[in-house]
Amino acid sequence: MKLNNVTVERWQENKADDFLALLKTSGVTCTDQIWKEKKLFYCTESFRTFIAYFHGEPCAWATSYVKNDVAILANAFTQESLRGRGCQLALLNARIEDALTQGSELILTDVILESVSQKNCYSVGFNSDGTRQVWVKS
Repeated sequence: MKLNNVTVERWQENKADDFLALLKTSGVTCTDQIWKEKKLFYCTESFRTFIAYFHGEPCAWATSYVKNDVAILANAFTQESLRGRGCQLALLNARIEDALTQGSELILTDVILESVSQKNCYSVGFNSDGTRQVWVKS
């Protein structure tokens, strides 16, 4: 899929280590032992990993979890220097198309209110099923 110089591809299990390397560029850190345990979950048939490229360079990523006829879209991130170029919208479209291809009848996600993510979700046909808040007692 290509949109405004952004292309998206789904990474398979053989790219799980490449995915960790990409995560590290965003500041994510974990020990080698933790990564060894986590990498079994990434880039699989049920926990699908999508990478966006801007002019051929990896610039953003997002995941989807697909089970039966439900898909959950999550874990979206764009490199700060490349925000505002349509990377997440391209990833959103790619994950929706993939979920439908997998037979999903319900696609869920959650976003921060009044964010670019919320705007993107509305633009591709999502609607809000409610608003939740995080409550804190100090």
